[in-house]
Amino acid sequence: MCPAFKGVPAAVLAALACAAPAPAQSVPDPCPTPRRPPVEALIVPLLPCEASDVRLAFLHFCCTQVSLAQVSPRIRLDVTTWPDSCANVRCVPETLFVALGRFAAGNHAVTIDYRTEWVEGGSACVSATSETIEFVVRKDCPPPTGIYFLERVEIGRGDRQACPGDSIPVRLSGALPDNCTSLERIEVIPPFVLSSVLVPPRLRLVFEQPTCLGRPCIIAPVPWSATVKIPPLPPGAYMLPVEAIGLDPCPIPADTTALGANRFPFQVLEACEQAGCLWPGWKHPHPGARCDAFVGPDLEARLEFTLRADVALAALQGGFATDPPGLQVEAIEAVGPASGMQLSWNPTPGGARFVLFAAEGAPIPGGSTPDSLREPILRVTLGWSPQEPLVLRTRVFPIDLLGSDALGGAVRVCPTFAPIDDQAFVCRLRPCDFNEDGLTDVRDLVRMVRCLNGADPCDPQQTARFDCDGDAAFDLDDVLCCALAILGEAPTPGAGEERAANLRLTMGLPAAVDGTVEIPMEIAGDQALGAARLVLALPTDRFAAIGVRVQPGTADLAVHEVDPGLVTVGLIRAGDALPPGAPLRFTLRLTPLPGTAPAGEVTLVNADFAAPDGARLVADPGEPIAVIGAVDRAILGAARPNPFHDAQRIPLVLPGPGTADLAVFDLGGRRVRTLHHGPLPAGVHTFEWDGRDENGARLPGGVYFYRAALDGTATARRVVMLAEPR
Repeated sequence: MCPAFKGVPAAVLAALACAAPAPAQSVPDPCPTPRRPPVEALIVPLLPCEASDVRLAFLHFCCTQVSLAQVSPRIRLDVTTWPDSCANVRCVPETLFVALGRFAAGNHAVTIDYRTEWVEGGSACVSATSETIEFVVRKDCPPPTGIYFLERVEIGRGDRQACPGDSIPVRLSGALPDNCTSLERIEVIPPFVLSSVLVPPRLRLVFEQPTCLGRPCIIAPVPWSATVKIPPLPPGAYMLPVEAIGLDPCPIPADTTALGANRFPFQVLEACEQAGCLWPGWKHPHPGARCDAFVGPDLEARLEFTLRADVALAALQGGFATDPPGLQVEAIEAVGPASGMQLSWNPTPGGARFVLFAAEGAPIPGGSTPDSLREPILRVTLGWSPQEPLVLRTRVFPIDLLGSDALGGAVRVCPTFAPIDDQAFVCRLRPCDFNEDGLTDVRDLVRMVRCLNGADPCDPQQTARFDCDGDAAFDLDDVLCCALAILGEAPTPGAGEERAANLRLTMGLPAAVDGTVEIPMEIAGDQALGAARLVLALPTDRFAAIGVRVQPGTADLAVHEVDPGLVTVGLIRAGDALPPGAPLRFTLRLTPLPGTAPAGEVTLVNADFAAPDGARLVADPGEPIAVIGAVDRAILGAARPNPFHDAQRIPLVLPGPGTADLAVFDLGGRRVRTLHHGPLPAGVHTFEWDGRDENGARLPGGVYFYRAALDGTATARRVVMLAEPR
């Protein structure tokens, strides 16, 4: 019979064929050099909160026995291992759990003493080592996954089952808190293993949370998804470790914050039914660029569609769609391995349909690896229809794809865990960099207007290049065309800046006019004004922006563009510049949506100004707010500036007199500063926060929330405070 090895699985003993020696009977001598035991210790959960029951997990492998010898005041483990006997044995790791209890929020540490007996070649020695595990307990608990911003983990085929001998796809998805946070990358980290053990790698999600963007963040959930693949594993049950960190690249060195960690179970099956599927994609000329092709009045956009399939394809049918549906598909051509196949296609509203088939054989090769085929099979040409508006950016994507193998078997698009690369982007060609500084902003519009009015000399060859609307003439319509393009661009500081300390935007009282709501606005200051670009937040669930009307004698050109929750307004002075101190007056016109109550607020999100000579005006236009309809709650305006360093102003609108509470909280939900607590009359009130706590101490840079409560009803917004320079 085999000798008894306490703690060694029977399957391992069978694989060893009783080759492992029995433990030495005498007390072994100390090892010549202390050796770390083949045990991995970690906190479970890896990022606990105050409500968590914290445990220590000791992960150990084949031919290793672990027992708990002492818990208090230090944890001591007795370990016995037979490394030589397990050199060629694979097994599933085992885990010993030690309960630690619950901890208050803050930094904690636990020390573990190991007494490890190493049995090798019929002899044994003892090694004594220690390690300290440090961990942080948060006050607030993460989502059910245990990881902030991560809501779902799909492993393998989507049911947390994977096939043997094949790489295992892992699809992760969730929601970011705002449009400033982004998923920077996913790192696949090899596991801590012995040479004979196969365990999954660790996935690390790196979220970038910069505090120096120089623009406000829109606080709203932003869905995200990503897919990675981990190496094949033999049949069995596994746990996939996933962790996340937040990275602020603005300080040097960068700051990192732990966002949680967890382990997710999955199983590798003994066998899987083989079924082919498709991975659609596009050839991206400049990976990571915002546009894959450009289109204009005299310029067609060409995209190349790629396809990878598990099996060789004899036919493919489907279509292409555009969003928004302004571009027309003018041609579809078979290229690459599909060049000799028969192709039929016809345009449809918002896209096209096609059928591609071979007279014999299956010309489109198949393969089971991600790089087995990335050669284009279709070239799609799109053009602009003069009857449709030429939008800034159009998404093009395949629809209703169905392939066939050589025997007529259906080959469909792969499940949702497959890599998502099924969209390309076509952008409008925008020849609007009139001052040739590499940027496209309101200064270019001012220079165009000065050229048209004769205030600046114009180069005929230059004006021919800036025929934005394609009518073979450079006129005010080209300025309007470029203005619509610039509305989609964020302002970029550049050369030629002037300070305009007194420039302010004010909003008047909204008024109901013939079924619409009109909000008068005014930009005024000591500086002469040539152009303005304003981004306004408005309740698009209740109103639609229908236009901007300017007061005669102020701006000659007014354009607007609507995005979800925002309206961007462009104002340009096409005639003589307004004299210093002359206000620019205009009215934003809104129409209520059917079935909604005409109530809400309009606030300023961002502003960009230019002087009559095209120089950028650096200004803080204030924090105006316009309240529409009856106000039944406290309205918290956008803090300005945001991000900030020294101080910021926070507007608060009260519908009536009452007891108001305005305070600043950190990410852990702790109140760090009370700005006001007590009675306030109805109306608009402005408060200032200097980035300090109740004791006057400067708080560290990072993300904070300011919350206003009026008679039990609360509302909150987010701000970013920049760290002090080192």
